[in-house]
Amino acid sequence: MWSWSVTPKPLYSMQEVHDALASIENEAERLLLPELSLLDGDATERDRLYARAEAVSSLLQSLGSELHDTVADTNQLGTATLSNTRNTPMATIVQILNNQLQALTQVETRISELGTKLQHLSTTSSA
Repeated sequence: MWSWSVTPKPLYSMQEVHDALASIENEAERLLLPELSLLDGDATERDRLYARAEAVSSLLQSLGSELHDTVADTNQLGTATLSNTRNTPMATIVQILNNQLQALTQVETRISELGTKLQHLSTTSSA
């Protein structure tokens, strides 16, 4: 028995949704523009900081997406390289990075253990 899986086509593309939201945002700003002069200094500063936070958030999301893509590409190349038995520069880089990660993980674990011991010593010495 055949089973067909049909993925429904989205009603709107992401670009159409983005354009619609941008249009709504621009219209809201146009409607509120006359009232901006009525706001006190604190409200103006809050709005300015909020706009800056939105811009930073957008940049961070973009950087996160780019970082995710870069890591995925690197992992794909690393997997392909590691499956290959030849000693290639990418395999060497992946091995070095893996060794660095293991060393940093061990250092982090040791720091955590020492912090716990120091905390224990400080509580027992103050008691």
